[in-house]
Amino acid sequence: HPWWPMLSPAREALILRFTAPLLFALTASATKGASAAFSTFEITLLRSSLNLCMTIALLLSSAMRGSMSVTKLLRPGHPLLLLTRGVVGSLAIVCYTESLARLPLTIALTISRLHPFLGGLLSAALLGEPFRASQLPPIVIGMAGVCLVATSKDSGGGDKTLSAVGVALALAAAAFTAAAFTAVRALHKRGEQPILVILAFSFVGCVMSAIKIFWAEGGDDGRS
Repeated sequence: HPWWPMLSPAREALILRFTAPLLFALTASATKGASAAFSTFEITLLRSSLNLCMTIALLLSSAMRGSMSVTKLLRPGHPLLLLTRGVVGSLAIVCYTESLARLPLTIALTISRLHPFLGGLLSAALLGEPFRASQLPPIVIGMAGVCLVATSKDSGGGDKTLSAVGVALALAAAAFTAAAFTAVRALHKRGEQPILVILAFSFVGCVMSAIKIFWAEGGDDGRS
């Protein structure tokens, strides 16, 4: 069922394609602001909880329209792969959120956007998807650009260098995001329901964050 029945599928896809980056940028800005008052895992728990609630609402709405079977979703075909996607996706959010607390927003965003290049390499290596030689130069150029950003000075002024931990976390976020996208692609090729993939991701994120918040030893969020 399309979101806007009055639009063609191509126009609807185009609107969503341009809306997604805007929403990601707004989320990054909100996360950067919240990092001053909340820990990384508190932000991750809130984000995952909101995703979970919206996904459940969408699932119930689809079930009421008869376009989706809830009982079918309760019998996933690839539970281990769903769990893997949830874990690496949640780790990506944790690393990304923590990098936003340690780096300027533009720097953290730029470094973490390395994931399309890594995702292309992973999909070729793990899923056997085609990878042409012509794709290699853009990947090398993109990685070189990220290296320049990672070794630059802090935009706050002076000769202060960027946080090495922050840069490492942003790179880890890119790697985990690439792994998550590769897992999503693998699940899609195996016929798993997209909404179940999102549901599993949000649920795992909630569980991981809650365990860290309520059962981990100590109250320090590890920032220095």
